[in-house]
This record gives sequence, structure tokens and C-alpha cells, in this order.
Amino acid sequence: KSEKEKLVKEKSEKEKLVKEKSEKEKLVKEKSEKEKLGMENLAKKNFDKEKLANEKSEKEKLAKEKSEKENLANEKTEKEKLEKQKWAKEKLAKDELAKEKLVKKKLEKEELAKENLAKEESEKEKLAKEKSEEVKLAKEKSDKEKLAKEKSEKEKLALEKFKKS
Repeated sequence: KSEKEKLVKEKSEKEKLVKEKSEKEKLVKEKSEKEKLGMENLAKKNFDKEKLANEKSEKEKLAKEKSEKENLANEKTEKEKLEKQKWAKEKLAKDELAKEKLVKKKLEKEELAKENLAKEESEKEKLAKEKSEEVKLAKEKSDKEKLAKEKSEKEKLALEKFKKS
């Protein structure tokens, strides 16, 4: 009986050992799978991080390019604006210069016209003076002739009066 019990006990212990060994293997396998999953998850996380970093870098690169294009466009617009302002100032300066030249010519013409008018007035006054002088001389001559005639008449009368007496 004791032999039988011993065998049953040994068998029971063997089954227990087999069961423990099987559980240990199961735990080792689970641990190995967990580690494998953990490594896969870690690799996936790293891959995702890298992917996000690459996407972020690409977005930043595109944003920088866009910003540079906008800056160039703004610079070009500013340059064009400054060119237009410069052109407008130059045109305004030319217009002012042309206006000044016209005003100067007009003033010169007016001055010339005044000078010509003054010359004409001076000529008229000179002619009037000459005419007045001629009239005066003619009157004096006429007066002298009249006086001479009167004198001659008086002398003639006196002579006749003398002859009669």
C-alpha cells in the first residue's frame, strides 16, 4: 500500500512539476511576447515621432518658402511703388519747369510790349514837340511878316503923307 501511495505521490509531484514547468514556459512566452509587443510599440512610437518631426520640418520648410516668396513679392511691390513715386516727382518737376518757362516767356513778352509802347509814346511826344515847334516858328514868322507888312504900310503912308505936303 505504501508503495502505491508513494507512486501516486511521485506521480502527483511529477504532474505538479510538469504543470509548474508548463506555467513557467507560458509565463516566459507571455513575457517574451510582451517584450516583443513593447519593442514593436516603441518602434512604432519612434517611427510616428520621426514621421511627425519630418512632417513638421516639411511644413516649416514650406512656410519659410512661402514667407520668402511673400517677402520678395512685397519688395517688388514696394520697388514698383517707389519707381512710380519717383516718376511722378520727376514729371511734376518737369511740369513745374515748363510752367516756369512759360511764365518767364510771358513776362518777357509783356516787358517787350511795355518797352515798345514806351518807345512809341516817346516817338509820339517827340513828333508832337517837333510839330509844336514848327507851329510856333510858323506863327513867329507869320507875326514877323505881318509886322513887316504893317511897318511897310506905315512907311508907305508916311511917305505919301510927306509927298502930299
